[in-house]
Amino acid sequence: MQGLTPAVRLGFPAGQNPSSGRRIGAYHVALGHNLARGAAADHLDMVQLDFAQVQMAMGQPAPLGEMRWALREQTLQLRWKHPTPSGARLLLVGYYAHATSTAGCQLVRLDEGPTTHATLELPEGMEKGPIELWVAPWAGDHKRGRWDSAHLHIDPAVGGSAPWELHPPYTEVGCTMEMQLPRRAWAKLPILPRGRNG
Repeated sequence: MQGLTPAVRLGFPAGQNPSSGRRIGAYHVALGHNLARGAAADHLDMVQLDFAQVQMAMGQPAPLGEMRWALREQTLQLRWKHPTPSGARLLLVGYYAHATSTAGCQLVRLDEGPTTHATLELPEGMEKGPIELWVAPWAGDHKRGRWDSAHLHIDPAVGGSAPWELHPPYTEVGCTMEMQLPRRAWAKLPILPRGRNG
């Protein structure tokens, strides 16, 4: 799950050891939080993950509500019930592909103002099997800029839970963001610009 690390570093705040006072990085804060939730357990000399319990981001309560999806080849359309919070111009997206046993993440730029949809391109091969997806709005590296992530299980063999939009908001990789992202995550996290209607 190393591919989720850049998103985790944005989705979790750094902490402090109460006994030693030493700083704890966001990755280790996330590891401890997920272990406490029962997201991982030892099983036959292996670590077994409960994907529904894994959290990629931690903050205010997850605001999006029920999520639906549609998938065609590598293009994934997401919709959710409640509009994104004011100020959340970005969507943290993490994924694990069972077909390729790989994890990754993206930072998607959303439409201006509150929105209920996003479109992104998945890495090649992911669509050939089930996908675990985590999403969380993100408004900055501060206490009020993070929300809990929500989990969605996607099975291409079953089909989507939302109708396919003929003219979705398209996204492209390689956008220079106007806002300053933490230096630790900038180089590794793909940035997808706000969609434009086709």
